[in-house]
Amino acid sequence: MNNSTDEIIKAKGLPSDAVVCGVDRGGHRALLYSLGIEKEEMSRPFIAVVNSWNEIVPGCAPLKEIASFVKRGISEAGGLPFEFCTIGVCDGLAQGHRGMSYSLPSREVIADSIEIMLKAHCFDGAVFLGSCDKIIPGMLMAALRVNIPSIFVQSGPMQNGCYKGQKLSMPSLREYTGKYFEAEITRAELEKIERCTMPTQGSCAMLGTANSMSCVVETLGLGLPMTATTPQMTRQATPMTLPIWARRFWRGVGCASMPPSMSAILPISVSAPVAEARQTALPWVTRVPM
Repeated sequence: MNNSTDEIIKAKGLPSDAVVCGVDRGGHRALLYSLGIEKEEMSRPFIAVVNSWNEIVPGCAPLKEIASFVKRGISEAGGLPFEFCTIGVCDGLAQGHRGMSYSLPSREVIADSIEIMLKAHCFDGAVFLGSCDKIIPGMLMAALRVNIPSIFVQSGPMQNGCYKGQKLSMPSLREYTGKYFEAEITRAELEKIERCTMPTQGSCAMLGTANSMSCVVETLGLGLPMTATTPQMTRQATPMTLPIWARRFWRGVGCASMPPSMSAILPISVSAPVAEARQTALPWVTRVPM
């Protein structure tokens, strides 16, 4: 009897071969069939959509919709997308009580949980959807550990608020709280300011960890250009842009290896697949109209 894996699913030379190729992987394929995945789809690269969406962190709330566009683009490019979520803590909501003790440890939980999911299920590549504070650092740590082609998409900052012609943000809200305690404004005025300080979803409109790390990701060439600085309210192009970007990026996975000089210009020790993803993705995504 011929036990060639070609009789079932042809090996692609990718990590996901360990899941779908070979007669002895019948149980693995049966589990995928239970998800509604067809045999021909199993021969595609397994692409993780690593989401930090939840309903309590304003910077994470838009990511559910963004993930749907990313998955569509991956599918159209010939990949097989699988979405899963990790945790995310809002430092703003955690401040001033014992909740802040959990913010920094969440970075390690994020990195560990993503590494577990990506390695346990033999993913071939990943799109990281991140936003606030410890999420993006944790995702970066996981991407470097797992060593597969990866790219980041941020939710973007929220719009500034406005009160009597003055821009508002979290720091200025705290200043107004101080003015209230000094009897310079009334409680009713302070409540009006609270209501209009953050008019949209997205990461807080200040150069805190969330937005600074988003900019760092783009500077490293690991992020979709302009997602770190495009406010949520102005993202009318999202339904069109993300599928186009995802198709162009994932068609580049598995292309020629990066030139030796690429590793020399990376400011951190980045594994070859991550650096290759940077090389193949960035020239394409910068041509996508925003």
